[in-house]
Amino acid sequence: MPYPKDHKQRTRQAIVESACRLFRARGFEATSIEDIMVGCALTRGAFYAHFRSKAQLYQESMGHSAPQGDPWLDQLLAGPVGGEGPATPWSFLATDVASKQPEVRRAYAQALLHLREQLQRQVDPARDSDSAALASAAMIVGALAIGMSVDDPALRDSLADACRARARQLLEAQPEDRGGVEPSFFWSVATA
Repeated sequence: MPYPKDHKQRTRQAIVESACRLFRARGFEATSIEDIMVGCALTRGAFYAHFRSKAQLYQESMGHSAPQGDPWLDQLLAGPVGGEGPATPWSFLATDVASKQPEVRRAYAQALLHLREQLQRQVDPARDSDSAALASAAMIVGALAIGMSVDDPALRDSLADACRARARQLLEAQPEDRGGVEPSFFWSVATA
């Protein structure tokens, strides 16, 4: 019995979704092709029918990883930032910050540029949007990395509080500058 016409596309999408989950949680180096394929109930051989390398899959999956739409900023540090719990959609910014793989570095740079562009939209128009956005992006990556590296919830909370205060200084515009709309902030870190 022949496969449906969209079989290949659905299989590719299943691989990308499995990869997104694992790359976010573990990073590029700690995720194997076998792990990805087990996550979507396929064989390693099926992987090579769709991708030439794990790095190529990383590039594609990170392009689909970033949250979109209005509440995307609220998702940046939502959920547990460290310790046990699911990875946030942006966790790969911490896990893959020092990768040596050229394709991973390109995908990472594209994601960071996307984050900067999104943050620039949050900046008070009277401020230097590029500088504020880059500084905020660096804080996000740092908060994610530190949150993943410490088990102390009080320390993670202190980190979130400090980042929240600085982010307000960098990004917050007055409501009248936004047509009466309050800015959405993204420094919500759940405590364990």
